This record gives sequence, C-alpha cells and structure tokens, in this order.
Amino acid sequence: MKGSDRCRVVRRRSRWQACVAVVLLGSSVIAQPPGARLAAANDAVTWTVDHAAKKISVTANLAVFLVPPPDSDFGRRVFIDALARMKASIESRWNGHHFKCYAVEVKVNVRAAADPRDIQPNEAAIQLDPAIYPVGETVKLREGRSITRLLAPEGETYLSDDPQLDLIVGVTVHPSRWALVATAGTFAHEFGHVLGLDDNYVEGEGTLRDGATGDMMFHQNLLLSDETIVKVVRRSGEVAEADIKCPLKLDLAKASAGLPGFASVDVEVHGCAPDYTPASTDTGRPAGAHFQGTVTGGGELPFLGGGSGTVGFDTLWDPRKPEIEIQLNGGAVAQAVAVTGSGPISVSSAVIRTSGGTLGLSGSFVITPFDGPCP
Repeated sequence: MKGSDRCRVVRRRSRWQACVAVVLLGSSVIAQPPGARLAAANDAVTWTVDHAAKKISVTANLAVFLVPPPDSDFGRRVFIDALARMKASIESRWNGHHFKCYAVEVKVNVRAAADPRDIQPNEAAIQLDPAIYPVGETVKLREGRSITRLLAPEGETYLSDDPQLDLIVGVTVHPSRWALVATAGTFAHEFGHVLGLDDNYVEGEGTLRDGATGDMMFHQNLLLSDETIVKVVRRSGEVAEADIKCPLKLDLAKASAGLPGFASVDVEVHGCAPDYTPASTDTGRPAGAHFQGTVTGGGELPFLGGGSGTVGFDTLWDPRKPEIEIQLNGGAVAQAVAVTGSGPISVSSAVIRTSGGTLGLSGSFVITPFDGPCP
C-alpha cells in the first residue's frame, strides 16, 4: 500500500435524518427524539494538535448496528451493553500513549444506528455480528478491514508510515464487521483499522509479519507499541510532525575511573538535541537525534592528549542501534541504549574506548526529554 496520497476522509454535509435513535454518551444511554441531533456532519475521524498542552487528540464517530436487529428487551440490553464495552475498551487501550513528547488522547463517540441505512456522513459504519465469536476458535475477520480501502493500486506496504488507507464513511455495503461477543482487546484492535492500520499477522497463519511489531495489531491481548502510535499519527495525514519539537538532553554526571599509569580521572558529558525522530517500522524514515555538546575531563586523559580540559562533540544517535558513540580525539565514549518513542529515557553504563582498550566509568549516560531550547 505504498502511496504518497494523503489518507483522505470523505467530507460531506447534509441534514441529519430524523429518526428515533439510541445514543451512547459517556457511560449513559439516552433515547433521542426526532430532530434532536443538530448541525452539519463533520469528518468521521478528526485530528487536532494543541502545542501549548503538548497533546494530539483524535475523535472518531462510530455508528453501530446489529444484524439481525434486536427484537426483545433482552436483545436490546445486550446490544447497548456491547456499545458501552466498545467505547470503554477502545478508550482504555488507546489512551495513555505518546507521540514523541505529546500525549495522544483518543475519544470515540458510539451511536446505535437503527439499521445499515442509518449511517451519517460523518460516521464509520460498524456491524456487530452475533455469528462471529472470537473466543475458542480461529476466526478470519478480513471483513474488519473493509472499513478502509487502499489508496495505492500496487497492494499493501504494511511497514510504511505513509498515509495509504482511505476511511469509508456514511452508508456503505461494506461496514466493518465486529463480533458482538468480543474481548476488550478485539474491539481495540478493530478500531486500529478505523485509524488506518494494517493487521500485523499473516492472514490465515497468525504469525507475525516480517518487520512488523508484535503488539495489539498482531494479537488483541497485547498492548500497543510506540511504533504503532507513531504509525497511526503519521498515517492520519493530519498531523504536521515538523511542528512537534521535543528536545533531548544527553548527560553523564561526573564519573571517575582509574587508568593504569595514571591517577584517578574524572569525565563529564553534556549534550543537547533540539528535536528527535521516533523509531518506527518504516525503515525509510530516519530515527534518532543530532546531539551537540561537550566532554570535560579532569586528570591525565588519553583522549585529551594526555591532559585535561573540555572538547566539543557532534554526533548522530540512532535509537535502533545498540549504542551511541561520541567521537573524540583518539577515542570514543559509548553506551548501550534502551529507548521508547514516547520520550526516551536511557540509563546505561558508560565506557571510554581508546587505542589501549576499554575503560569502565562509575557513572551512566541519561537521555531525557526537556522543555528546551538547547543552549
């Protein structure tokens, strides 16, 4: 599904259809009389960015209907309960994540539609099917992907972060089919398709696709990964990533070491990157940060020409690699790193590598986000 086109959402405007509908608002269910719904339709999925609050918000409108429709009080209660579980499941699994240093806030408006024709132009159609049971058997839910259509004719490129799935809104003969009796993870997984994500498993086999992330989009019982949050934000086509600046600090507090033939020496490292690019499964996009800073040494240090003082450094850091190296005169300071896309915090042992070998220091590097700007 490689494509440079943006992930377009169909924009239409029309009057609301007059009908008696059951609407899920928060945790309560309210019956609305004809004419109670107002205003022109908005997009089914909308994205906003609040730079002051460092928050990315996404709101999705889902119109849900049951086939066959409930024909008893008990059936209607089961249906309404499924809507409540759907909303709670999606919001609980999709909230609490970050894109870089910005919190990602997900809200779903879930409405009970009377039938497949009662889908508004600003809603994604979801069919709850009592014949699909995801528990105890392997079920192919390819229909769950019909809510989106490919923008590129050459087929899927599931690792790409480029917008490439077009959400189908309003009345459609291809609603997304979800199980009425579904786990919280299943509702949240299927919602990922509404936001333009692919399945991370090989269809019909259940194995992880090459290079994909083993998270909720692979199996509904797993949590969302930082790479998937990056992908869903980028695939929206609605978030200007260049405007989201998240500086990082790279620090090594004064650390001591003893060198053969030298007295005890001290090393201190301080650097800054004005922004960073989070890692994802899209290998065509660079990841990491450009750090600039200084290394200060006290004592007789080989990489300072046998003396002490301060030298500058300029280095590129790639979080997908196992270490960061700060190139100095005749040697390098290196560390193992373990980072997350939601705001790297890396604490690890620091070493000095010289022509004479590797020297362990008493301190550790720390990479942390901060408000900035870099000095």
